[in-house]
Amino acid sequence: FLSGSQISMEGFFVRLCVFVSCVGLALGQIDCACDVSLVLDVSGSIRKVDYPKVQAFADTIISSLTSKMGKGTKGARVGVIAFSNEAKVISPITDNASSLVSAVKLMKKTYGTTRTDLAIDESVKMLTTNRPKDKCVTMLVMTDGISNYPMDTQRS
Repeated sequence: FLSGSQISMEGFFVRLCVFVSCVGLALGQIDCACDVSLVLDVSGSIRKVDYPKVQAFADTIISSLTSKMGKGTKGARVGVIAFSNEAKVISPITDNASSLVSAVKLMKKTYGTTRTDLAIDESVKMLTTNRPKDKCVTMLVMTDGISNYPMDTQRS
């Protein structure tokens, strides 16, 4: 089940798609055992001047989620995937906040197409492989546009 909404972040529009449950965790509204896959568009349609906003958005989400890590919660964890022509795992699911922040800082902008389908597939794999049964999962997809392969994205 995918739902989407569009928000503006300093004039930069992002589309958030939430997969499955535990959305409130990202908003700090609930405390649950949740794995979150943060999926970031780094394709050519993201202008060079806007790329730092992608990283700032990721940092904001990571900060919100990691504030729940290691403080007696049931175990919120985050993984990061970047996508353009291909989907690349930037950080596997972890509860190590400093490694997540470092991984996002090192993430490079590319100039390829928008293969949202590959990113969703990679995220599903990340969220379902070796997943403890007591964890809910959430996928947050940030993109500025439409997939270059909309039928494949819909299938994913």
